[in-house]
Amino acid sequence: MGFTPAVQGPRESTSCLEGIHLASCSSEEIRGADLLAWRHQLLAEGGRAVDLDWLLDLGGGLPWQQLQALRLHPERTVTLQSSRQRLGDLWRRHMHRAEPLQYLVGRCPWRDLELTVAPGVRPPTGIYDKNRLLNTGRNYWAFDNTVAYTWLHAKRGHEVSLSLGYIFNTTNPVTKYTTGNEFHLDWLVGQHFNERRFGVGATGYWYIQTTNDQGPLPGRLRPDKFDAQGVGVGAAVLWTPKVFGKDVNLIAKWIHDLYTKRRFEGDLFMISVALKVL
Repeated sequence: MGFTPAVQGPRESTSCLEGIHLASCSSEEIRGADLLAWRHQLLAEGGRAVDLDWLLDLGGGLPWQQLQALRLHPERTVTLQSSRQRLGDLWRRHMHRAEPLQYLVGRCPWRDLELTVAPGVRPPTGIYDKNRLLNTGRNYWAFDNTVAYTWLHAKRGHEVSLSLGYIFNTTNPVTKYTTGNEFHLDWLVGQHFNERRFGVGATGYWYIQTTNDQGPLPGRLRPDKFDAQGVGVGAAVLWTPKVFGKDVNLIAKWIHDLYTKRRFEGDLFMISVALKVL
């Protein structure tokens, strides 16, 4: 598990240390004998064993070595990060539609490296009042497309993560004002402990607005002068306890702005919780 939010953005570093894999749906605890029998049934439908084992590893969180150990100890119980139903659906899509498994699970690892590509959507949540100068809500949709790169040493727990994102903003329907598009680079250098149930790291961001704002402004204010920039650094802590037999990801972050231009300067404190309820 890792330090990664589902939707990245300025001042929100992304990495393996924060989130739940894109292929994850609901976890499932299963006996080794039952898992091996289910695997045999899927292979009877077609496909290569090496590909199905890759799906079990990257989509189900069951490493190849642990899968092989079940052949000697089928009485053992393992936990899949995704249910057999979810993994079976992905396998059949791969078989019948020739969809790459990397695309289906949203991950493309190579040795200790991993590349993730993900679209993000920011709905117009939060409180918004057109008569207020400052609002907690934006009142418009935004689309944040990201490419995340993670190097994670499985045995030593070292991690280096980078995330590149580009945000396309839509028009505020009330003010008819459109904020320019935004680019952000988020990074994290961290260390995992206790089988990745605890982790600490240094994190930061670089943010720049790449296009001008458009729309009406009062007085002599010009929307083409509102190109914002920012740089910040801070710390992140991950703790993954078990609650009623399920993993709960607790992530705390602090990021301090070192430099800002045409945006508020300060400190960001954030606590997030991730829990699989099914």
